[in-house]
Amino acid sequence: MSEGCTTCGSLMSEVEIKSPGQLQRVAESVAPYVRDGALEQQAGTGTLDEVAKGRWEDFVSARFRCTSCGRIYELVAETYHGAGGHWRRVDDAGA
Repeated sequence: MSEGCTTCGSLMSEVEIKSPGQLQRVAESVAPYVRDGALEQQAGTGTLDEVAKGRWEDFVSARFRCTSCGRIYELVAETYHGAGGHWRRVDDAGA
């Protein structure tokens, strides 16, 4: 878990994604943070809501920034060949 920030502190800091179902569950858990404005998507393919609903391309790649502390998170998954992926915090330094 992230520590210190009241906005993103309850997000998981890292999850290895090994299946389409797991990708969808991770997206479902993060999507409310984006809808509420706690995280903003800075780059990526599609929206987190689309992934949460099970709609994604062959490769999912997105970066998010906490609007309070500036921490950066990424969601990456190679869905076509099933190579898996991850959700993780990639920057503790802030923006």
